[in-house]
Amino acid sequence: MSTLFDTYYDGLGHELQMGSPVFFRCAGKLLFGTLVKFGRNKSGEIRYNIVPSVKYKENGIELRRNYNVSDKNVFLAIIKKKLI
Repeated sequence: MSTLFDTYYDGLGHELQMGSPVFFRCAGKLLFGTLVKFGRNKSGEIRYNIVPSVKYKENGIELRRNYNVSDKNVFLAIIKKKLI
């Protein structure tokens, strides 16, 4: 049985919504992207579908178009706009 916290919030207690900018950990790297979809897998674990915001090659490894990441590896990114 899940609680409201498990269903609607990430591990840090911030509310994640579609289109939220997030940092996520995948293959030992910390990447930045946008949350496009979330749901539960067959075992009941929450999984987030994230599209990386940048496309680049690092040491010959190219980023995928999207990542299916566990809820333990996703963090809300707070972006502050600089006023000039």
